[in-house]
Amino acid sequence: MNVPANNKFLYFANAVDDVLCMPLSNLISIDHTAGDTVEFAFEDELNGNAVVQCTTASNAEKEFIQQVINEINFGNDAMIVVADDDHSVYLSSNVTAVASLVRAVGPRRKVETITTATNNLTDGQSGTLFVLNDTGDACTITLPEITAANIGVTYEFILQGENADGYTIKTGDANDTTGDIFIGGLAYLHPDADQTAQLFVQAADNDAQIVLDSNLANGGGDIGTQIVCTAVAFDATAHSHWAISGIVATHLSGGTGAAVLADQS
Repeated sequence: MNVPANNKFLYFANAVDDVLCMPLSNLISIDHTAGDTVEFAFEDELNGNAVVQCTTASNAEKEFIQQVINEINFGNDAMIVVADDDHSVYLSSNVTAVASLVRAVGPRRKVETITTATNNLTDGQSGTLFVLNDTGDACTITLPEITAANIGVTYEFILQGENADGYTIKTGDANDTTGDIFIGGLAYLHPDADQTAQLFVQAADNDAQIVLDSNLANGGGDIGTQIVCTAVAFDATAHSHWAISGIVATHLSGGTGAAVLADQS
């Protein structure tokens, strides 16, 4: 007899004394997080959230996820053995091992590393911490156009690898009358407290791009630079606004930060 999905449990064993069996109602998500890796996240108010990473056969992540979903909806067993390394029992040939089983996991942010020259962000990536590590050609990151529906989307950037040609973070609508612009500003800091470059760079009218290039006079963008962009206001007939905050690190003595914020046109 088919067991209702809300009465089912998912079973994972990483070793003889390292087992997790969670009710399906506690499943938060099933994610493909890396090559040949599928991650199961569970909510557990008593012991802290749990995360199980399973290793799949080569490029079989989608098939494995589909098999789990089919077993949940149509299988006859109340306890679904997804992956049991202790007894070498697996739901299918598309899963080969429990890579890790971690309990008491607190809230986590999604982190993505940017290594390509052109990057167009989406609303669905809101909340992501982007690690800037494209050390090749100039790198451009375009924020989504602000709409009435995406107010509140937010993106954070931290610079891990300096780019000789610079990183540019720009708005998705550059129209000088109705486009998206920045409000707020950025701290412009030199690591040596004796230097004069301890300033606040405020966004001016029509500023719609952030240039992180340590090779520019009065620029910045050293490792450790960190910026947050949040869509805070939509206006169909005038400018919509991204609020910006953060720190631009620079090694340039006496720099002003004047090259960090600019109009796109």
